[in-house]
Amino acid sequence: RDPRGWHKTWRFQFKGEPAQDAGGVAREFWQLISEQLFHPHAGLFMYSATDNLTYQINPLAASLHGDETAARMFRVTGRLLGKALLDRQLLTVELEPPTEEHLGQVREVPLVAGGGDLEVSDENKVAFVQARFKHAMMDRIAASLGELLNGFYEVVPLSVLHGSNSKGERLDAQELEVLLCGIPEINVADWKSHTTYTNGVDKSSRRVTFFWKVVEEVLDQDQRTRLLQFVTGTSRLPAGGVRKLARGRGIEGGHKQVPRSHTCFNRLDLPDFTTFEHMRLVLTSIVACDPGGFSIN
Repeated sequence: RDPRGWHKTWRFQFKGEPAQDAGGVAREFWQLISEQLFHPHAGLFMYSATDNLTYQINPLAASLHGDETAARMFRVTGRLLGKALLDRQLLTVELEPPTEEHLGQVREVPLVAGGGDLEVSDENKVAFVQARFKHAMMDRIAASLGELLNGFYEVVPLSVLHGSNSKGERLDAQELEVLLCGIPEINVADWKSHTTYTNGVDKSSRRVTFFWKVVEEVLDQDQRTRLLQFVTGTSRLPAGGVRKLARGRGIEGGHKQVPRSHTCFNRLDLPDFTTFEHMRLVLTSIVACDPGGFSIN
C-alpha cells in the first residue's frame, strides 16, 4: 500500500522453478504480467479500433468490475507502469489513446448540451469534430485514466519526467513509449555487431556462421523475437538497441546437444553443429516452443 515499497529492489522466483533472479527472471515476470494485465480478457483494456496490437482503456471496465475494484486495478496498473520505468523493464504491450469503437449496440450520447436536438452543418462541423474527439479521448475513460495516472505518479513523480531525455527536456509521449515498450522489431545487423564471442568461438566459426545464416535467411521477424526472448528473457530491445542490454550479449562455444541460454547474462551456449540443416532444425524448434521458464541442470 505504501508507494515507497515500489522504489525498493525487487527479486522474483517462480513457483517450481529454482532459478535465482539476476535479471532474467525479472524480465520474464514483466513480460508475463504485462501480457496478462493488458489482455482484453482482464477487462481493463481493449484492443484499439485499428488493430489488435495496441491497447486502449476499456470504457466498460467499471461496469465489468464495479467502480471501486476497477479504480484499485487501474491504480495498481499505473504503479506497475511506473515501476517498470524505474527498473528499465520492457513491457510487451503498446498503449494507444482511446478511440470510439463499435460495441455492437447503438447509443445516443449528447456531446454538448442539447446536442440531441442539433444537426451537423458547415457552421458547426468543426465544433462537432472537437466535441466527438474529446468524448472519445477523455470523457468516457476519465475516471479510469485518472486512477492510472495517479498510480504512475505515485511511483514516478511528474517532476522526475522533466529533464529525463537526452536533451534535458521533458519526455514526450513517443519517448516514454520507447522507454516502456522498447523496440519491437529486431535489426539483425545491430544484433550481430554487438555480439561478443568466447569459449573457443569467434564470428568466423562454423557454428556462428550457421547461426546467423538461420537468423537472417530462415527466421521471420516474429521468430526472431522469440529467439531473442529465449536468449535474453525479453522479446523486445531497449531504446538504443542490442548494445543497451544490461550485460553479456554473447555467444559461447557449448558442448551440449542443444543450445542453452543464460538470460541473466544475455548469453547463448551454442553447440558445434556440423551442418547448416542441423542448426536450422534446432533453432526453428526452439522458436516454435514456449521460450519462457527457468530450470537448473
